[in-house]
Amino acid sequence: MTDATVQSLKDLFHDDPDVQAGMMFGSRCLKVRGKVFTTAHQGAMVFKLPPDVHARALALPGAFRWNPSGRRVLRQWVAVPNEQHAHVQELGRAAFHFVGGTP
Repeated sequence: MTDATVQSLKDLFHDDPDVQAGMMFGSRCLKVRGKVFTTAHQGAMVFKLPPDVHARALALPGAFRWNPSGRRVLRQWVAVPNEQHAHVQELGRAAFHFVGGTP
């Protein structure tokens, strides 16, 4: 996904002073109170999700468990390909709340 997708998520949380943009593994990310909840990586958006949402996200066509280093899968993270753009804001909200964003 593009930087524009990250920006659209940043715009979603523009009223929350606890959300900041940053970098993770050389890609743009969003953090809430210093904890990353979503990042763009190699053409996908990646989200840290609670178990129920994680399972639904993983069921999306092309979605996969994120393994940025090639050594081990990060169990709470799901990478969602560009074709699933329609789900980005929903997953972004879920990740935000899971990591510690206020309701």
